[in-house]
Amino acid sequence: MLNRVLRHNLRTAITVIDGQTEMLASDDEYVDQQAAIAAIRNQTRSMKKIADKSARINGLWEREDRGVIWDQHHLTSLVDAYREQYPDATIDLTISVSTELALPNAELFELALDEAVENAVVHAERTDPNVDIAVANADKEGHVRITVADDGPGIPANERRAIEAGTEVPLAHGTGLGLWLIEWVTTSLGGEFTISDTDPTGTVLTFQLPLVRDYSDAE
Repeated sequence: MLNRVLRHNLRTAITVIDGQTEMLASDDEYVDQQAAIAAIRNQTRSMKKIADKSARINGLWEREDRGVIWDQHHLTSLVDAYREQYPDATIDLTISVSTELALPNAELFELALDEAVENAVVHAERTDPNVDIAVANADKEGHVRITVADDGPGIPANERRAIEAGTEVPLAHGTGLGLWLIEWVTTSLGGEFTISDTDPTGTVLTFQLPLVRDYSDAE
């Protein structure tokens, strides 16, 4: 209940701030302040996005029907949705495991996967980024490995240090919710999340997640 009230109040405050800055943006009297106004509006949009993601996470976590069986059709449909969302990107999918995969709350994990793909596309610094999604057997028995590889500029060192340390400190802090959401979702589902570099440029986000042994538990 407290979280719901906080999210509501946050969204209300963000809406007011964005509405006021929109008025300033359309006022000729503030033409010299447009860069500052645009920066404020970008931050309010980012805050709203964080609030929306928080609400979605909370809703998924509280649901009783947490499981989703990942078959090849489901994975293909998921990647097709990414391709439609990011038409300028080349997004490939490779599946080298059995098509019957059951994850503990796969819908929640898909939120983390959404973040990984968005991170690869939005921060690519090019108009036609490449993203490779691969699903394979993990080294650990009873686990699956999902990787999201891109050819972008890489994740800033301070972002990586914060995630790898598991906490934020003044000299190593993240600028958004994305990587923290990925880390939290993966570990909450009993998995592991790692970040590595590719040569010459690019990043690989790797998820190792336990499978549900009894598929009836995932339905």
